[in-house]
Amino acid sequence: MEDTTVLAAVGVGILTALYFLRLYIKALNSPLYTIPTIGYSGVLTSYITAIQHMFNSKGLVLEGYKKYGGQPFKVATLGKWVVLVSETQMVDDIRRAKDDQLSFEQAVDEKDIIFGPQLLQEPYQYHIESFRAQVTRHFTSRYADTMDEIVTALSDLIPAKENGK
Repeated sequence: MEDTTVLAAVGVGILTALYFLRLYIKALNSPLYTIPTIGYSGVLTSYITAIQHMFNSKGLVLEGYKKYGGQPFKVATLGKWVVLVSETQMVDDIRRAKDDQLSFEQAVDEKDIIFGPQLLQEPYQYHIESFRAQVTRHFTSRYADTMDEIVTALSDLIPAKENGK
């Protein structure tokens, strides 16, 4: 009886080690690996940064902005990595991306933890189309207000450099 318990414990240990080895290798091969990281970037240690992000996301974003300037950088959250860009050219590239490059449906699909996987199934699919139509239809009339709010928020969150830029 003792032998089977020890054997089971060793088996579970080996499987756990293999699982974490697989996660580590997957992380090394990820395109995200080349993007600079704020906080911890390890498979397990990134959860420390994720918890910090829950309580001090503004501080982490400011740290990344100060440390990496116009480069993209990533911050760990509990379920994924968030890549932040601050350079005007990169933001413009994202804005101009076509639907096959950046998909609204895929972004919503990744949010199934919050909304639930049924959001992309009938009869809920119309919510996505309604949201997209409303945003598109009213975007031009609300552009000035939205732009003013974005500029105000960013100037509060990201201070200008000494030369005013």
